[in-house]
Amino acid sequence: MAAAAPKKKPKPLTNKQKEFVTEYLLDKNGAAAAERAGYSAKCSKQTAHDLLQDERIMAAIDKVLDEKAMRASEAIGLLADWGRGTVKRFLKVQEDGKMVINLAHAEAQENLHLLKKVKQKRRITRTEHGEFEDITTEIELYDAKDAVHKILQLHGRYAPQKVDHTTLGQALPAPQSNIFVPDNGR
Repeated sequence: MAAAAPKKKPKPLTNKQKEFVTEYLLDKNGAAAAERAGYSAKCSKQTAHDLLQDERIMAAIDKVLDEKAMRASEAIGLLADWGRGTVKRFLKVQEDGKMVINLAHAEAQENLHLLKKVKQKRRITRTEHGEFEDITTEIELYDAKDAVHKILQLHGRYAPQKVDHTTLGQALPAPQSNIFVPDNGR
């Protein structure tokens, strides 16, 4: 019984090939990436084509994309945070009883991902008694109802939606019957 041949270890990527992977991930333009990586501009399209056919190059590209990609569990977690989001994490009560938006305290800093928009207006009013500054801060959270809706969809809690692909929402035409009677000369 012959021993199994040892698997060949794939050759590591050259520095130029590694640079191509890095450059390709910037804009997904193979020819431009090949040029920026130091390959000849004259044949950059063919070089990019050849490099993108190499399994080692594609594996390196996939590895980087996998590291950067958001996992499904992370996406669902973010949706869950949005669904549970509340403005109370950003509000503080002052000594005089007024509620103010405070984005600087620790709980607010931990939950900044819940904010869709922050808008601040500064208005200075000059009167005979002096200048008065009024700062108004508005915050908008991501839509909790929309986040919960998407989570329920992901978990299959809704009946499948019926979609009409044939009439584009128009009423179906009345059924018609066509009868063909051949003229056979009788």
